[in-house]
Amino acid sequence: MRSILTFQETIEEIQLHSFGNASIHGVCATVYAVVKQAIGFSQGLVTAKSRLAKEGLTISRLDLVAEHMAVNLLSNAITAMEGFPLASNTHCWLDRTVALHWIHDNGEYRQFVANRVKKIQSHTHTKWHHVPTNDNPADLGSRGGSFRERELWWKGPTRFPDPVKWPPEIVTEASPQSVAERKVQGELFAVGIEVTNDFDLIRKRFGLRKAMRICAWLMRFRHNSRHPSEKIKGPFDNRKNCPPGRALEQTYPRSSPDINKVCYRPRAVKGKGKSKGKGFFI
Repeated sequence: MRSILTFQETIEEIQLHSFGNASIHGVCATVYAVVKQAIGFSQGLVTAKSRLAKEGLTISRLDLVAEHMAVNLLSNAITAMEGFPLASNTHCWLDRTVALHWIHDNGEYRQFVANRVKKIQSHTHTKWHHVPTNDNPADLGSRGGSFRERELWWKGPTRFPDPVKWPPEIVTEASPQSVAERKVQGELFAVGIEVTNDFDLIRKRFGLRKAMRICAWLMRFRHNSRHPSEKIKGPFDNRKNCPPGRALEQTYPRSSPDINKVCYRPRAVKGKGKSKGKGFFI
């Protein structure tokens, strides 16, 4: 803190401000300390960090990366300055509204944005503000160049010792850039409901061949009960003359591979000789 202090007096309070910015060339974050003493205020650069911008990311995403870097750098500065009279709240500043809207919003976004917003919001003692680009020292770091005679880079904005002179707070609104990162949510238009009948229940228990045999006997019993003079007897070997066979054929047409395999092929019936043609067999 010796390089920041102007007065050799007791420090009353230190307020930390962090700035972040991104360009197509790189991202940058800076941390400044505003030191309050009895005679007045002193301010100066505490630490800074920059790196090349990752290709393929939009400027809005790069800004979010810069803000994430800024809040992490601020957290590291707080840890390093343990023992000093730090203010209870810290402040982060950025000059683009899209990233600021994501940080203030509680909506659901895609993974890249959602993960970084969650980490940024976990720093509950940090307040986020908007700052004009001309007052953002991180803008210099993101674009590169010489900082030897850049007072803004070494001291930070001159207005920040007095909160009354801070830029006015803005209310962010959704923009096409912020909406583009919204998480896509599918809409359910219909719900499929499984419908089962009695034959399905029998088939689950006995298998296809035995289930059809049971149904055929039940249908024959019903037919013989309703038409005593036209009782059907004997094996189920004729679709044309057997009502149960016709009913099963209507329910399960020949196009069904399972039914075609079981019912529409000649096979021997035990004790009744061989079938003639492709009859309906159970």
